Amino acid sequence: MPIWVVCVVVIVRHQSRRPELAQAPLEAVAPWRALKLDAEIERLQHEPVEQSLAKLSDVNMFHLVELQVFRPGLGHVLRGEYLPLGKEVGEEDLEAIMSDRRFLKVFDELGKMDKAAASAMLGRYLSSGLEVYLKLYDEKIRASAPQFKAKDLEGKRAYSGPAFEVGEVPEGTVVIAGARLNVLALVWISGMLDLSGSNSQVQRVAQLAVNQRKELYEDSTLDPFYRKEVLGAASLYNRQIICSSLLAGAPGDVQSSILKSIGASWQKRQLTSFRAAATQFDSRAVLGAAKPDYSSGSLNVKFISPLDDAGFDAVLEQLHLTQR
Repeated sequence: MPIWVVCVVVIVRHQSRRPELAQAPLEAVAPWRALKLDAEIERLQHEPVEQSLAKLSDVNMFHLVELQVFRPGLGHVLRGEYLPLGKEVGEEDLEAIMSDRRFLKVFDELGKMDKAAASAMLGRYLSSGLEVYLKLYDEKIRASAPQFKAKDLEGKRAYSGPAFEVGEVPEGTVVIAGARLNVLALVWISGMLDLSGSNSQVQRVAQLAVNQRKELYEDSTLDPFYRKEVLGAASLYNRQIICSSLLAGAPGDVQSSILKSIGASWQKRQLTSFRAAATQFDSRAVLGAAKPDYSSGSLNVKFISPLDDAGFDAVLEQLHLTQR
């Protein structure tokens, strides 16, 4: 049965755990999870990279449920106004992408390929993935918007929605949460690996994101909370990922100048291999019951620090990317 997130904040306080369980191997405390993890790693090891790219939109591989439960404040700060978006919105997307072992595999294997071949391969899957996402956005988001008209919700103390499927989705089923993270992951990889052959697709994503922001900011007929949730959880408007990709391809002095002008900086993370017994995002590691396993290798990723709308617009302007 699919797991849905319905725009609620869950606060979980963890009691101290028995130390013997914290040190016990996964096979001892959760044998079903150990078997599932072994099968997942085995499957990824035998997947050709193109098959991994084709399946990167599988929402079950992103740890969206764990992020909602174990890091409830991530990317969500209670504010007096929903719009414009706070600069913290978008951080959860980065965490979700980094939690996906298939992302780790794709990033690693594309990085070992000839740049021209890797660029062409990523470009194909970014183009096809974007079309799938846009179709779902029209079918699921635009079609549901009339249910969230501001005039109909005025005076209501609470309402539910919008809702997004985030886990336990049947294999092969693509939902909007997975489709958008797939696009954003490929955009991010393109920049980190300097795959210049996919620049046109990345720039298209940037323009679509700007258009989505404009549409949702300006449509005052829709409830502001709904518009904020759609922008943060269903649109392509992730300022950190898009700007990280666009800036990564610029000369170093240009990067430094732009980052200084908007008060941002590069941030780096060391991730495990997809083969790791525990990544930073597995629930046992999050809860301190296991340490990330770097024995099978590590990957270094980078992204720019959170930025607001003005910073995002400044990056596009200084890179001479016209907003229409």
